[in-house]
Amino acid sequence: MILVVLIFIALLGLAAIVALNRSKDMTEQSLRTQNPVFHTVEEGSKCTPDAGDCKVGLTCKDNICAKP
Repeated sequence: MILVVLIFIALLGLAAIVALNRSKDMTEQSLRTQNPVFHTVEEGSKCTPDAGDCKVGLTCKDNICAKP
């Protein structure tokens, strides 16, 4: 009985993780649709805060893409 409960809890946890990953992917896809330069702006180039336009690994500081 305890084993069944543990398996059920593990399956619920796995389902939650999958749902979170899917939500993240959908959010990222939405940002790409809204912002055609999503993750394409090079380091040192102008960017818009919170737009996701800097390349992966860079952040938008003072409207310039830079390493964190």
